[in-house]
Amino acid sequence: MVVYGEDTTVGNIIEISRKYPMMATHQVIIVKEAQVVKKIEDLIIYVEKPLLSTILVINYKYKVLDKRTKLVKLLDNQGVYFESNRLRDYQVPGWIDRYLMTQGIKSDPSVSAMLTEYLGNDLHKIANELNKLIITLPKVSR
Repeated sequence: MVVYGEDTTVGNIIEISRKYPMMATHQVIIVKEAQVVKKIEDLIIYVEKPLLSTILVINYKYKVLDKRTKLVKLLDNQGVYFESNRLRDYQVPGWIDRYLMTQGIKSDPSVSAMLTEYLGNDLHKIANELNKLIITLPKVSR
């Protein structure tokens, strides 16, 4: 189940998380753009006693949780707290080359450098543009 921060409250997240899964052993709940959820600290109530059959993912976009709060400390102890930092500009060409390799495409290093210069270091945007380019490739060259 995917819920968005603007459309939900902490109470709603807790309510959904405490339900048992139907026809499965686990349920996955993803809270996208959780940085806009008001009073996210109130999620402590659920994190202290989580339901073992629920996997709750709290996704912050362009922000991070304050590491000094009790919520982050509980998440670190009771679950997993993962923070993904943006790649540095010099790391992006290598990422593009690896991404293209996973798609079965070999490219010249100048291609990844040019794409990095044009698109920046937003991996979502880069992957989206690469997928558009891959669609236009003939099947023979893949």
